[in-house]
Amino acid sequence: SFLQKTIITAPLLTKPLLENIFGELEFAFSYGSGAFPQAGYDYKAERPLIDLMIVPRNIAEFHKKNLEVNQLHYSNIAKFLGPKAIRYIQSHTTGVYFNTQITLPNGTLCKYGVVDGDVLRKELRDWNSFFLAGRLHKPINVIIQNEEIEYLNAINRRNALIYGIAASSIEENNRKVSLFKVLEKICGLSYQGDVRCAIHAENPLKVQNIVKGNFKFLKEIYSNILNNLEEKIPFEGDHIFVPSYATIKQFFDKYIPIQRGMEWPRIMKGTLQDRVNYFENRVRNSNMGVSIKGIVSGFFSTKFGVLVPYVRDKFKKGFAKNQKPYIAKNQKPQIAKNQKPQIHLSPHSTTCLLYTSPSPRDATLSRMPSSA
Repeated sequence: SFLQKTIITAPLLTKPLLENIFGELEFAFSYGSGAFPQAGYDYKAERPLIDLMIVPRNIAEFHKKNLEVNQLHYSNIAKFLGPKAIRYIQSHTTGVYFNTQITLPNGTLCKYGVVDGDVLRKELRDWNSFFLAGRLHKPINVIIQNEEIEYLNAINRRNALIYGIAASSIEENNRKVSLFKVLEKICGLSYQGDVRCAIHAENPLKVQNIVKGNFKFLKEIYSNILNNLEEKIPFEGDHIFVPSYATIKQFFDKYIPIQRGMEWPRIMKGTLQDRVNYFENRVRNSNMGVSIKGIVSGFFSTKFGVLVPYVRDKFKKGFAKNQKPYIAKNQKPQIAKNQKPQIHLSPHSTTCLLYTSPSPRDATLSRMPSSA
C-alpha cells in the first residue's frame, strides 16, 4: 500500500509494539507532519513528533489501566483526579484525550490521542464534528487495520471530495477546477472557524503546506475515489471537470451530511452556492466550539513542563513573518503593479488562511481498498 511508504513512521510503529504498550486496540494510525512530508519543515534540522491516534477495544477501562502502566504519560492534575475525571473531560470536550511528548520504548517521540470507536464511527459517518474526520481527510499511516472504520473513512473522504469540487467550482467560477484548489478545500475543512487561527496560534499557511507536501499522496487518494464514484466526474492530470452546476448540486444534496436547521427548506430551493454557504457556516460554528473545547482539554491533559513550550511554539508559527503563499504549478499569482503579494482568502473564510448519513453499507460507494 502506498500509504505505508511514509518518511518516518513505517519502520518505527507496529501493531505488536502498540498493543504491548496500550493493550488490545481496535484501530490505530499515525498522521501529520511527523508521518508525511509537509512543506515548511526542515526535517534535517528537526523531526516533528509523531501524531498517533489509538482506538482501544475497551475505552471504559483504558485510562484506568493506562494510568497504572504508563503513569508518566499523564499530567499531574490528571493523575490526581483519576480515570473518571479523565473520561469526563474526554467525553465532554472533543471526544479525544491526548498525552503529548511521550517517548515510546523504541525511542519514538509521539503525541497520542485516545478515542472511543463509536465516537470515531459517528463522526466519519455523520460529520457532527471534524476533529477526527478532518484528520482522516488527509493521508494516514494505518498501523492497526479495521475494515469497518476504513470503509467509513472512504465515505468521509468521498463526501469531502464532493464538497471540495463544489466549493472550488464556485470560487473559481469555472467548471474546470484545479486539483490543488480542491485539495485545499478538503484539507481546510477542519480549520474553518478554528479559534486558534484568530489568535494566531497556528501557522497561517498550514493548509497550503499540507497540500504542497502531500500532493502525491492526496492526488492518489482522491483520484481513486473519483474512479470509484457511481456518478463519473471527469478528471485529467491536475484538473477536474465539473459536469454542470446542477449535477454537482445533486451530488451535494445526496452525499454531504448536513445538520439541517429551520432554513434548510429555503436552501433546498436555492443555488449550489446557497448550499455551500449554508454548509460552511455550519462547519465554522461547529469547529469554533470544538476548538475551544480542545484548548480546555489541552490545559487539563498536558504536563506543565510541556504546555509552556508547546504554546510558545504554536504562537511562534502563527506570527511567523516572511511566509510566501504556495502557488500551484502553472498557476500565475494575480498581483497588481506595485502591490505587495497577498494571500487569497475565500469569501467565506475567517481571518486565517486555514479556511478555508450514509450507513456503513452505503451502496452508493464502491468498496474501497484499505489503503485508500
